[in-house]
Amino acid sequence: MPDLDHLHFYKKESVFLGILAGIFLISYFFVFRASDQALLKKEDRLKEMRTELGELLRQKRVEEKLIQFGNLLEEEGRYTQVINIPGELAKKYHLNVPSVTYQKEALEGNFLRVSSTFSVTGSYEAIRRFIADLESSRSLYIIEDMSLGKSSKEGSLLELQIKVSTLLKTKI
Repeated sequence: MPDLDHLHFYKKESVFLGILAGIFLISYFFVFRASDQALLKKEDRLKEMRTELGELLRQKRVEEKLIQFGNLLEEEGRYTQVINIPGELAKKYHLNVPSVTYQKEALEGNFLRVSSTFSVTGSYEAIRRFIADLESSRSLYIIEDMSLGKSSKEGSLLELQIKVSTLLKTKI
């Protein structure tokens, strides 16, 4: 007959191992799973912070570009010189400028937008050179609208209707 006392000893060990396994599983689900959840939350927050950092870096680059752009603009104190440049260029190429209308508009960010609308009459070559010099001028001019056609007064000459704008920096 087998020794039953010996089996009784193994029965106690298996119950003990079962209790240890239960404690381990409970510990894992309550302690380790909780730390896994905390780790996942930290990873999510880290992703959010990376996104925010990327946005801040893009914003910083935009601000730097705006500063560079602002450095290209003339100061408001040079208003008279800036608005006279198109007229001076027209005279340089012997273009007739009957009249000019100006419009000023204050813009956000301490800028002043100055628009000039006028017509010039002359040869095609003179008008082409005028436009090229205007676009390559030290002052930043934007051609907003232009229309070229035959002059109603002069048979072989052309008339250019043009609207140009420039931005000036205003004092803060």
